[in-house]
Parts: sequence; structure tokens; C-alpha cells
Amino acid sequence: MTNHINSLAFICEGLSYEYGGQAVSIPSLGNALSKKSIQVTYFVTENRTSRINKIDRSSKIVFCKSYGKKMKLSIELFFKLRRNRNTFDLVHINNLWNFVPLVSFIFCSLYAKPFVISTRGMAMSAVVQNSFFKNITFKIILYPILQKAKFIHTTSSNEKNNLKKLGITNNIIVSPNGINNIIKRPNFDKLVKIRQKAKTILFVGRICAHKNIDILIRAFAIFLKNKTDWKLSIIGNYDNPKYTKFINNLIMEENIKKQINIPGFKTSHDLVEEYEKASFFISSSKSENFGLSIAEALRAGLPAIVPLDSPWEFISEHNCGYATKPDIFEIANAMTLITTNLTYKKNIFYNAINYSKNFTWEAQAKKLQEEYSKN
Repeated sequence: MTNHINSLAFICEGLSYEYGGQAVSIPSLGNALSKKSIQVTYFVTENRTSRINKIDRSSKIVFCKSYGKKMKLSIELFFKLRRNRNTFDLVHINNLWNFVPLVSFIFCSLYAKPFVISTRGMAMSAVVQNSFFKNITFKIILYPILQKAKFIHTTSSNEKNNLKKLGITNNIIVSPNGINNIIKRPNFDKLVKIRQKAKTILFVGRICAHKNIDILIRAFAIFLKNKTDWKLSIIGNYDNPKYTKFINNLIMEENIKKQINIPGFKTSHDLVEEYEKASFFISSSKSENFGLSIAEALRAGLPAIVPLDSPWEFISEHNCGYATKPDIFEIANAMTLITTNLTYKKNIFYNAINYSKNFTWEAQAKKLQEEYSKN
């Protein structure tokens, strides 16, 4: 039996570009669902912002005032959900580590609304079990919420397995993110001239400890000993003042300030230019549940170095990159290998693009629509 879902409440911590991948993936999924005639209303627990990705005209955004940078307590979210409760059939929660899912869960419990949760890489077992605070929070608050969801959505089998390790027995579905075209029509002959001249390695994402930016910088310093004319461009916002200071000190210590560019986060044409001039992409994260910037880089025809603990672990089989452990010397070696074997080659360019074509927002929307409607 099916129970057709016509309208959704998307619960989002934030959709500004500072929120990284979710600022792209949530609206992209919402737009794909809108094309399937599902009405999507975004309940966003941040102040009004103009930095949100394009959202389908049929959708509505409801901003909810919140308190606290990390914990995001929003009483207004509850009352706005209550006020709009007759406009949606199901609640889709898109984050974990603050009060947003708890407030949404309380609302759903009181007003008998079914809900689902997209964990979006926030429930990796190693992260939860290695933090006393997160371990307690998970057991007391998040575990009951996850178990009572209609289903849990993950973007990789790895994340599904992590949830099982944490004792979750609820229905977990795997549906990878889609990929947006950063460069509309990537042309090899045009781009290779730009890339050969720039000789730039690109990272896009939050500048934080989980992304191992310190390991990336140390690996780049080793790589530079034999490749002196290369540059590293790190595009993203700093996540923590202490880590910011640590990174800046590390760059000075390695004496590579002139070779590293950290301009902050970029969007639109500015971000497109970064993908156009990069020779290859690198992600040195501890793990990735999907890695949207990796996917976008591949779609731009870039070979990539990716975490072994990610859905891209078999990238070498597609002959467009290498998967590594978060180890300084292993990453440095991969940098040398990629410049020797994979950069500026037409077949590698199209290998990367073809690999990325396996992922579409339409496929994810179709999968979720089917799951929404199951009893």
C-alpha cells in the first residue's frame, strides 16, 4: 500500500553558503522534488539571508529565529510548524547535532506528523564514540528520534553501516546526492590551457579539523620540494578560531605562504573560476559521507585525490584519481602521482566527467518520493 505524499516540510539548520555541502544538496533535492509536483516548504533556523541557492518558485521559505551558534535552539520553529501544519504531509529533518531535530520531533509527536531524517554525514560512529558529549547526546536524544523516524536517509553505504554500529535498527535507505554542473559545458581544449598555466591544486569545503587542512598543508609542503611551481587554493570558511590560528601558524612554519591562497568561501562565477583553473582536486578529510565538492570537481573534468573512507574509494578503477588514508606522506605521494599520470590528459578529463554522471538529483528525488509514500 502507498500513502501519496503531496507536500513536505524541509527542516534546515541553514542554507547560507557557510553551511557547506548542505547549502547545495538540500535546495537541489527540494527542486528535484518540486519537479515531481511535491510542494516543498523550507523551515530554516537562521536569519534571513540572500545567499541561498536558487529554489523553485513553487517552494516557500519560512525563517525561524534561533539562539546559539552551535546548539541552535529555536522555539519559533515549533510555533511556525504548528501554524503551517495543514500545509504539509510529512516532515523531513536535515541535520542532527543541535536542538533543531529535537524541536521538530516534539512537534511531530504532538501533532501526529510522520517524519524522516537525512543524517548528511553527521552520524559517523567514530565521531560519536570518540566524543563523550556526542556519545551521551546520541544515546539520550538522537537515538530515540532516529528509531522513530519513518525512515533514515543516508547518501552512502558507509554511513548506513556506521548507523548500524551505533545500534540503529530502523529502516535506512541509501540514495546518493546528485551533482550540479559547476562548469556548464566543460571543454577540454579550452580548460587545459588555463590549467597548465595556473598549476593550482584545489580544495573546497569548511576549513576545520575534520577536513584535515593541517595534514593537507604539510603534505603540500613535502610535494613542493620537487614541484616548486605549484600553488594550493583552499576555498572555504574557517570553522573555529583556534584552528584558524593553528593553520596560519603552520603555513608560516612551513614557509609556504606565497604558495597557498585562502580567500574565504566563493560562490557563483568566482567559484566557477576556481574549478576552471585547477589542475586537480584534493580532499584530505578523515571521512566523507558523499563529498559534494569532490563530485563537482569530477563533473568539471578534474582528477581528484579523495579519502579512502568515502563513497569515492574506488576512484582509481575509473582512472581519474587516487584514494588515500589521511596520512601526510601518502597524500604527498598521491599529489606527485596525479601530476605525473593524470593531469592535462583528455581521456582522464572525460573519465572524471563520465564517472560523475552516475549521480543525479532526479534519481535521489525519485527514490525518496517512493519511500515517503510507503506505509
